[in-house]
Amino acid sequence: MPRKVLSLLTIVSLLGISQLAAAYPGTEAVVLKKEPLTDKDVVSSTFFTLEQLTGLGILGVRILYEVSGAETFEEFAHALLTAHILRLDRQLVLRALYESDLKEIIQAFGYTENQAKEAIHQAKEQLKVAKEAWSKRS
Repeated sequence: MPRKVLSLLTIVSLLGISQLAAAYPGTEAVVLKKEPLTDKDVVSSTFFTLEQLTGLGILGVRILYEVSGAETFEEFAHALLTAHILRLDRQLVLRALYESDLKEIIQAFGYTENQAKEAIHQAKEQLKVAKEAWSKRS
């Protein structure tokens, strides 16, 4: 598994914003607006939950965030967890954030608007429960 993460890291480090934008039109604007991950994000219950969910560890989750179309860590977390809940390909969902919002992406996979809203709500609730459990643990 670490070998795949390093390969992805190598690819990400070799791709500049201009090459990424050429490959995926519209990504440059999102990349320029993307909020960087903070230390607070990395030590949060949300980050820990995503690490457990993906099995990728800190570096892997950071890379997923950087190459995703999410502008904020919160948007990224909701998208990743929603993809997991609905058993959708997380890479497709995260990349689609460059062009659409999460509800539209889920609907593009054939779900109704209400199903999309419910899945996003479930993801937010799971993160809220994880945060409460995390704060009791500390």
